[in-house]
Amino acid sequence: MIKQAFHAYTTAVEAKFEANLRPLAKRDRLATLLNSEFHLRVLVEQLEKGSEFSALLEATRSAFRSDDWHSARGATWWRDPICHFFCRTGYYTNKFAGSDTPCDLFEQYVAAFQRRSMQTTYLAPLEFVQFPTRKLELKVSGFEIRKFDRKELDAKVRNDVNRVFYPHAVVDTSILQEYWFIVVQNLGKAPRLRSPPLTISKEARGYVSPEYTRLPPAIERVLERLVLFDWLEEPQKEGDKRKREQQRVRWPYGLPFGFNIPFVIRVDDNDLGKPRITPDCSKLLTTPWGDKGEDEIPIVLFNLNETRVAGFQECIQHADESLGHLKLETKDTHWPFLKVAIDNLIKAFFADGLEQLLWHITALEALLGEPGPGVTASLARRSAAILSTTEKERNECRKEFRELYDLRSALVHGHQFKEDVHRERLFEARMMVLRVTIWFVHYLGKIAARINEGSWKNKVPTQKDFLTLLDRSEADRERLSALLSNLPYGFPSAPDWSP
Repeated sequence: MIKQAFHAYTTAVEAKFEANLRPLAKRDRLATLLNSEFHLRVLVEQLEKGSEFSALLEATRSAFRSDDWHSARGATWWRDPICHFFCRTGYYTNKFAGSDTPCDLFEQYVAAFQRRSMQTTYLAPLEFVQFPTRKLELKVSGFEIRKFDRKELDAKVRNDVNRVFYPHAVVDTSILQEYWFIVVQNLGKAPRLRSPPLTISKEARGYVSPEYTRLPPAIERVLERLVLFDWLEEPQKEGDKRKREQQRVRWPYGLPFGFNIPFVIRVDDNDLGKPRITPDCSKLLTTPWGDKGEDEIPIVLFNLNETRVAGFQECIQHADESLGHLKLETKDTHWPFLKVAIDNLIKAFFADGLEQLLWHITALEALLGEPGPGVTASLARRSAAILSTTEKERNECRKEFRELYDLRSALVHGHQFKEDVHRERLFEARMMVLRVTIWFVHYLGKIAARINEGSWKNKVPTQKDFLTLLDRSEADRERLSALLSNLPYGFPSAPDWSP
């Protein structure tokens, strides 16, 4: 019955299009072009009110309605998905243009109602970033970073169909073709045709969850890798004042320390659903270009050359490997404090002004802090232990941290600043927390790899264990290492030594 109803409806579509295209073709060519989209929408509206469409709706509901998936009883629940199928697959637009009907269109229709999963593609434009090639060769799982030309973007977001039936979903690819994108594909459950369950959300019941960005979780997982890269390329040599001065000129107050993601475009392969509203591309920061400034081009602050791209790829691949072992997104992770720290680092990455300082120190406290008195001293001591190799460097690091922590305390306790905070202080906080976070990611990643493969025979170390080691001096760690390597079995008890 459903196959007969389907072919009856497509036959009605073809007959109506043929009958209406003949008189339309005799008119002025420009008028035909301008009115074709409107004319097509009118024809489709008439077809959806016809008896053939009603018969297809009833046959579809009878064939696919079941208590375990599509359980909706009313015809209104089934009407829109059927309409969306013929629109989103391009059947109407292609047939109106004179193309043949695909031979497997009915099989696509059946599969659309039978599928239990759908794939969502997230496209996140990276503001201020430029790479030398159109696609990066990142050996990581779950995402890619690439650039699209306008034709590729139009096809990906289905602009040809959206212009006719979904104007709210049309993407301005003329400007977006100039941007690099984070591309993530995520597999999830396909929507069901059913009445929504009468449940009260946690938010409605008064529960609040921590929120670090407004971005989809799939993009946040990518950011866990990308924020570990030094986008500004801090001078590594002590005393390189010339390069620091150049950075001060190049990055005046107000410009970011890293890229920005103004919005995310979501495209799914569910042909029964309505596409999402397109984000506002006017949020993109551009600059005039050309003799008269008539064109707008993206602002580029981080134009990575081949050498920097190689360093970027290496950083992301190492981070991806370590984070893969750590399983921070699952309940199997051994050290959830690291997830909290990275989330706060991401929040600081996209924050403005002094708010960056607040979230950077919060991230550092998640890594190195613990309840009790003397928090400032312990954070300074542990940061210096990780970031410094000599006593002079450790003293400087402790001093720098105390100054940053004093600024943070003045901010959260409502003290009035005696003078404006130079942007370099925010950069110092950023680099300090970034380097400590990278240390934890790589160190814990190596331990997690051994635990996952079964070669770690000891009890899983806790955050307290790591902090205890950091609190020891270098001399203490050397002495303890020698002692621990010679402990008797069953220490401190050693029955075999007794007479």
